[in-house]
Amino acid sequence: MCIRDRFDCSHKYQDFVLTISFYYLKTKSGMEKEESCLDYSDEERCPEESKVLGIAYDERMLLHKSVARKHPERPERLLCVMAHLISTRMLNKCRKLPVKEAPISLLLAAHTQSHLERLESTQYDPAAMMQGGEAGLSEYKNTYRFSKETYENYYTYKASLISAGCAISAIDAMYAKVKGVERAFCVNRPSGHHAGKSSIGGFCFLNNAAIAARYAQSKYAVKQVAIIDWDVHHGNGTQDIVNEDGSILFVSLHRHDKGLFFPSTLLYHILESGAAEEVGVGEGEGLKVNIPWDVPEGPAAEGKIIDMDYVQAFKEIVIPVVKEFAPELIIVSAGFDAMRGDPLGKISLSPWIFHWMTRSLMEINPRVMVTLEGGYNLKMLTKGVDSCVSALLGVAREMPKEVAEQKATKEGAEAVRRSRDVLKKYWKCLQ
Repeated sequence: MCIRDRFDCSHKYQDFVLTISFYYLKTKSGMEKEESCLDYSDEERCPEESKVLGIAYDERMLLHKSVARKHPERPERLLCVMAHLISTRMLNKCRKLPVKEAPISLLLAAHTQSHLERLESTQYDPAAMMQGGEAGLSEYKNTYRFSKETYENYYTYKASLISAGCAISAIDAMYAKVKGVERAFCVNRPSGHHAGKSSIGGFCFLNNAAIAARYAQSKYAVKQVAIIDWDVHHGNGTQDIVNEDGSILFVSLHRHDKGLFFPSTLLYHILESGAAEEVGVGEGEGLKVNIPWDVPEGPAAEGKIIDMDYVQAFKEIVIPVVKEFAPELIIVSAGFDAMRGDPLGKISLSPWIFHWMTRSLMEINPRVMVTLEGGYNLKMLTKGVDSCVSALLGVAREMPKEVAEQKATKEGAEAVRRSRDVLKKYWKCLQ
């Protein structure tokens, strides 16, 4: 039975199921009960036409899941986010956007035909395909055809199309079909920033950010787009797609460890990814901005990169470069795995920094679309999304005292200095 049928009946029933799931997951994961600063009552629902933020979500994405073993990229990530937005009544201030599967014709703006054919093949059992058949892969079976960390099941292909469809729906809402919507947040998975023109890996199959950027350019004549990627891992797939594109600025702040942190691993067959010296090629030269954090491996990484390192990077590089580029649209690849407590990122950002970065980008151009990337600690993921969404809703938050007392780390300051030195010949604002 399709999950669309299971969750059918009404939006109220969907909200009920999500809320119950959220409290179950909080109990299971030991999450404390926390409220958003946006404590809206039912009486404070605002008229649809006054809602400036669209939310793109479709429960069918939950069917992409690992059944063979516990995996960090799991459906509970979306359940927790959506249930948090419901239980804190933040969703009352947002416009729910309709979502459809992304058409293949739009995906070809970012991916090759062979890439899409390989992705479509994940619906079928490999053993049957070797014998010339097309027996469907059971929903209770996973395969790992493309990388050791990235699973597929029968629903992966459709879930990927729907995840990309969320990004397309967000662009449509911002530019044409939903009056009043200026910004959008996509609660979507599988994430996308590791998916290149013809590569799958890092839990990613289709590059939602790049697809959205190219769609905005082709459909709505948007000339220049900035993609800001603050996931703890380098957005190597996005860089691969836009590396030669002179109309798309790509900025990535990520843990790098001198080329030893994912995706710069032999596992992913990449010698290095995300070094400061990677600035793009051809017409895209200078438009690819990498700010790589080099921190010690293991427990010593905790506390080495903090909020003030991101504040310094934004103030000295990201904000001036984006302002000089003057994009008509800003797309954020929003990973929340750089937060303290994340099992994969293992560095120490607080939820507040995501509010501050979002507000900083909105001050350059209020037309901001956010698509979800990583974030594998459920408690911290919901806190990060809460901070980001509240900024998109126009709510101010004070800098916490613990952040105000911070100073940038020497590792962070060195990364910013190195990136500035590489980039200053391309940007007047850095000279």
